[in-house]
Amino acid sequence: MARHSTFAYKGQARDVREIARELNVGHVLEGSIRKIGDRFRINVKLIDAKSGSNKWAARYDRRLEEIFAFQDEVTRKVVDAMSVQLTSTENKRLDKPPEARIDAYDIFLRGIERLQRFTRETNKEARELFVEAGRLDPSFARAHADVALTHAMDMFFGWSESRETSITEGERYLRKALIADDSIRQVHFATSNFYLSQGRHDEALRAIDRALQIDPNYADGFAQKAQILALSGQPEKSLVAIAAAKKLSPHYPFYFAWIESLAHFVAARYQDVVRIGEHVTKQNPHFPGAHLTLASAYWHVGRTDDAEWEFIEVQNLIPDFDIKREKSRMPFKRSDDLKRYLGGLRGAGAPLGG
Repeated sequence: MARHSTFAYKGQARDVREIARELNVGHVLEGSIRKIGDRFRINVKLIDAKSGSNKWAARYDRRLEEIFAFQDEVTRKVVDAMSVQLTSTENKRLDKPPEARIDAYDIFLRGIERLQRFTRETNKEARELFVEAGRLDPSFARAHADVALTHAMDMFFGWSESRETSITEGERYLRKALIADDSIRQVHFATSNFYLSQGRHDEALRAIDRALQIDPNYADGFAQKAQILALSGQPEKSLVAIAAAKKLSPHYPFYFAWIESLAHFVAARYQDVVRIGEHVTKQNPHFPGAHLTLASAYWHVGRTDDAEWEFIEVQNLIPDFDIKREKSRMPFKRSDDLKRYLGGLRGAGAPLGG
């Protein structure tokens, strides 16, 4: 089950069986962690969701530098307790050395927190943190890949000061990531986003399919595939993919819903775009993608006043927004989809640009 959904229960006093029903899982791994100086203490137990009884429990007291090895040890204990047979690929993954130095990983996690805010400023801050994590540990593939991901987001949301620089730097860091470790799903996720931001739909699809080969339960991978399919003009296939993402992460993040609204826009179901878009913009009012699709959809359903108000929100987030730049930015594969999207924005009051 995706961490978006499991983290939703952090700090809640809930019955484990109730949580299991909500997530549709058979077992729950529960525990607590306490850091004391350079050591950590963890209590962990595996619970059968039907009976509520423990299948396995343990207590650990380790040095902080051992945390990655500890994760793999717990994974193997859970596998043994559940009598699960791992594939050769899964066994190899557990036998791999730690993903990164602990100090580099700490900086990387702070970068992830900034990245997920989806603003121009926090994207830049995330990039700086990922660069620093990769500098501390040159073998840290995910740190290098996520530098490229921030460049992809700059291009996708129109934040890039120079697309040429974003492409050059993104390619450089992707090469570093793939050389360091091409067996990590997030490396291929970043690669897929980087290609999509340039309108390279087929390459983006191949990259995300590789990520899903590595991890068939990768919720973000299915969401990315849904986004590619929507922008490629295949809305019904996109909706199938986003439904898979939501099943794997019932407490899904706001951008899953935005991708779903994008598929409905491509299918010209503008009322559905409005219904979903209004919810997404409340969840994250700083996310420009939702405001843009919502403004265009409002115009298409004849709600001109709402469209104009929504475009004012766009201008607050992207003061230099215009149709010409948006045309070169938004990677719709079919010209008709782009024409309808830009037409709605023009009706909402977007300037043409020089």
